[in-house]
This record gives sequence, C-alpha cells and structure tokens, in this order.
Amino acid sequence: MFHEWPTPIVFSGFEVGNAILYPHRSIEQDYHYVAHHPVAEAYKLYMKMPYDRPTWDLTSTLYAIRKERSSFNLSPPGRVVVEDGGVTRFRPKRAVRTAT
Repeated sequence: MFHEWPTPIVFSGFEVGNAILYPHRSIEQDYHYVAHHPVAEAYKLYMKMPYDRPTWDLTSTLYAIRKERSSFNLSPPGRVVVEDGGVTRFRPKRAVRTAT
C-alpha cells in the first residue's frame, strides 16, 4: 500500500505516458542488430504492427534512471488514490494555511 511506503514515491501519471508515443518505426527498424530482439518481439506479439505505443512504463523508467537529465517536472506533493476498477487519480496535497 502506498501510504505504508517509507520513502517518497514519484508517479508518472497516465496522462504523461498517453501523450508520449513510442513510434512504430523504431520497433520496425532499430532493433535488427539481433535476430529476435525481445523489445521488438514483445511489441509485435502484443498487437498487429504498425502502431505507436503510449510510454507509461518508459517515462517512469527514464525518470528513475536519469532524473537529472529528464525533461519532466514534478507536480506539488499529493496523493495517488486507487479508485474502483483500478483507475488511479492524483490529488494535490491541500495547502496548509498559516495564521497571519
């Protein structure tokens, strides 16, 4: 459960990966240096080519490995809530008002 995790967690939301598509041309052209590259084979087996694929997992991996070089900005802190059906929603943390 997220609320029990002992360190901060960074999520790459659905809208991020959905907006950045991995091009089918790369799958069809860039992996020929081996006979059966596992990435290209997985894409081809998942769905009939050609198709551009949302990058949900790729954006998370890129941030985790190269966050200092990534083009992503972080939102303010908040909570990710898993709703019925497995849909996740980000809810920004409410600002704490201070007495003036």
